[in-house]
Amino acid sequence: MKSKVLNIPIELMSYVFEKDIRRPFRLFLYLKAVSSGKLHKDSEEVLQAMPVLGIKDIRSFNKYIDALLRENWIGYNPATGIFFIRSFKFIRQQHSFIKRRMAQFHLDSDIIDVDAFMFGAIAGDNVLRHKDFREMEKKRDGRTATKKRGVAKHILPPSSIPDYFGLSVSAMGKMTGLSQTRAHELKCRAEKAGYMKCNNKFREVATLKKPDENIKHSIGIGDPELAKKIRIGTKLIGKRKVVVVMEQLYDEVIPLVAYKSYRLRKKIAKNFLATPVVVEKPPLWAYWLNEKVKNGIIPPFYDTHVLDKYVF
Repeated sequence: MKSKVLNIPIELMSYVFEKDIRRPFRLFLYLKAVSSGKLHKDSEEVLQAMPVLGIKDIRSFNKYIDALLRENWIGYNPATGIFFIRSFKFIRQQHSFIKRRMAQFHLDSDIIDVDAFMFGAIAGDNVLRHKDFREMEKKRDGRTATKKRGVAKHILPPSSIPDYFGLSVSAMGKMTGLSQTRAHELKCRAEKAGYMKCNNKFREVATLKKPDENIKHSIGIGDPELAKKIRIGTKLIGKRKVVVVMEQLYDEVIPLVAYKSYRLRKKIAKNFLATPVVVEKPPLWAYWLNEKVKNGIIPPFYDTHVLDKYVF
């Protein structure tokens, strides 16, 4: 039998992390996947929810149901004993979600670790949005200054912009409202479950002819934050082995979750889309600098206050 597939809005998963209702949401996904929208409280599907989800105490089950009722993601008629499972369309309108990307959730495999699935989906969405933006910038900057009817823009040289897309653990934690320790744990679980792939990235700072035990201390005098990210390795230059001093950068993140895009009809959009606020669009160099600042790196000769006028 084919596994039931749900298309979960990315904004909804972010909301679940923000409100810390991950366990009630896991129950919601299960009930939604095994029903057509209605379930009797004594139905086999409801009775099987506890063993399937590993809920050992009926008090925990009732607590999750109460949380879903408060969110109005399910309804209940005490006269008939029927639960009504809300649609994602209803929830989108309820919270005025406007982002179109959704993650494909397979009940049979993804219900095992919903936290890891959501974490991987949110991180992957962030990476894809940055990738889409960079592609858009390349197309826009590929046009000639004559076509733009203006002077050519001065942007950061290509060598100063990372040639990959990724996130630091700290940034992942901020996106999900988790501590850095908890974010690292979920990152590892998401990788193990196959929701994303992370590749370590390094930048060569210097090469030494022989090991220097004081190199980190020396770097830390001028840049304490950089010293925390210093890693020491070796490589061959010709036949000569040298010591390499490297800065560990944020990991490359490759999304492995399947996504779909929600088609927002004009009539629906008018019901819940806020009046657009015109803000200045950040240029590519601003995204680069913002990522550096978020990771605690302030490049020399840059005034971070220039980022205040942009919305990321």
